[in-house]
Amino acid sequence: MNILKSVFTFAVLILVNNFSFAQCTPSVTGQHVWNNPFHEPVHPTTNFGGYMCNLHDTLIADTTGGNGGWQFFFGDGYAVRLIAGSQIHVATYASNVAIPFGLTINDSTLQTIVGAHSAAALNDSINFTAPYTGLFYVVFDSNNICNIDGQFAVASVIINLKNAATVNCFLAPINDTICGAKTLILNTPITDDNTNAVPTDPRDNDVVASGFGCSSPNNTLWYSFTPAMSGNYLIETSSPANYGLDAWVGLLSATSCISPFIKDSCMQGCTNGQGINKNFVTLSAGNTYYIMIDGQSGSVGKFTVEIINAPPAPVNDTICGAKTLVLNTPITDDNTNAAPTDPRDNDVIASGYGCSTPNNTLWYEFTSLASANYFIQTNSPAINGLHGWVGVFNATSCSTGLNNGSCLPACAPGNGTINDTVFMTAGTHYYIMVDGFLGAVGSYTIEITKDTTSSIGINTIKAFSAISFSPNPATDWLTIKGKWLNENIKIEVFDLLGKQQQSITLNDNETIQKIDISALPNGIYFIKTTGTNGKMLCVNKLIKQ
Repeated sequence: MNILKSVFTFAVLILVNNFSFAQCTPSVTGQHVWNNPFHEPVHPTTNFGGYMCNLHDTLIADTTGGNGGWQFFFGDGYAVRLIAGSQIHVATYASNVAIPFGLTINDSTLQTIVGAHSAAALNDSINFTAPYTGLFYVVFDSNNICNIDGQFAVASVIINLKNAATVNCFLAPINDTICGAKTLILNTPITDDNTNAVPTDPRDNDVVASGFGCSSPNNTLWYSFTPAMSGNYLIETSSPANYGLDAWVGLLSATSCISPFIKDSCMQGCTNGQGINKNFVTLSAGNTYYIMIDGQSGSVGKFTVEIINAPPAPVNDTICGAKTLVLNTPITDDNTNAAPTDPRDNDVIASGYGCSTPNNTLWYEFTSLASANYFIQTNSPAINGLHGWVGVFNATSCSTGLNNGSCLPACAPGNGTINDTVFMTAGTHYYIMVDGFLGAVGSYTIEITKDTTSSIGINTIKAFSAISFSPNPATDWLTIKGKWLNENIKIEVFDLLGKQQQSITLNDNETIQKIDISALPNGIYFIKTTGTNGKMLCVNKLIKQ
């Protein structure tokens, strides 16, 4: 999916393995394994990622919230965490298709558990006793055939814990609530696990009200830090590839755990197996800060959190320190130590830069010698690489007005080179801003080259400028209206994890198209607009309510 594919690593495991058609093991033919699909009946729209026990004895896999149906592909696997000795009954109900489907239990390594299989029938069930404490997968097949890629059945799927009275729940972590926050000591990492954290928190509403805008908090754990000296710090998070946490990081200031939050910010946290994620923050001596680790979309798993002193800011942390880009000459840089805010952030937004509020920006300048299309190329490594946006502005100097601000997708860790096409006018001075997506930091390479093969730059800009999306925020339908010349426009909607949710192609001339987004969970999405020959035009933020 080009740029947004790596916003945050999508938590799907696919195993290449030989399997019996009578007992499904997800394969490379399109079947997937999901980490947190199940809901508790009292919270039908909230994923439950903890262990089944006497207080959590029923789980329902149902995206409608009313137990009316659930779409799944044959061969898909869905996670459930069980304590050793747990006796569960898995049952499917109310299938509205004529294709029988069976059930199989896989272990945490996606291997079929011998004997844990039920032959295909329209309404099927299986009994199973967990031989160990940990992760299991409930997998579905059709007529004992696992790899019918693209077909689906619709049914209700329920898991009941038959011996709930004897399966005691694990105690929630001590820092499951803010008043139990663990104290962070400078340069001292803490390794933790939010698997047994309660999905909701008494202060979730206060967190959201204070400005935490990434998502509704899920399975949160809390930490506190009171700096001895005012200055810049890094909040570092990491998680292992196996059962690691995909996280948001929230930073709040408060006089105590029960007092109002003074401010809040949402930052990208660790992604399992993707190295150390660093968030640059400025803290004041003597103030108490609360750091919230929040599971993305209900994610649970192991992680490490640490706070350290930040090194000095880069020379091009502000626009007047911009590094000069020379044609066909790459610059390798790192925005880890860039200040989160910039004196000209408001000017950037006022100029038309609409991707997000700028974070940890670094600056470059370039004067075009010829009117032509130019490629702004960005690339970042898979480990500790930057996920970013690129902003392009024209201005006569670093202190004058910023004009024609545009927002373009930039590098994503391990996602190869991203080419943004920009039409530049001869003799015009441009400032190019690399912006960390939601506060992301890391290393990257930037280079500017001239496009010698195309002359459609002006048409491309006209095509983009005529496209509108409404309403925003949207509830059920998103209307796309545009008028462009000799262009076919591709519109794609992605969630914050980089998964494509919708895709349509609009023909040239005036077009009005509606996309049904009613099935999307509430949250933040991004609309990627691509023009002729796959040239990226822009990415717009969409709020689904």
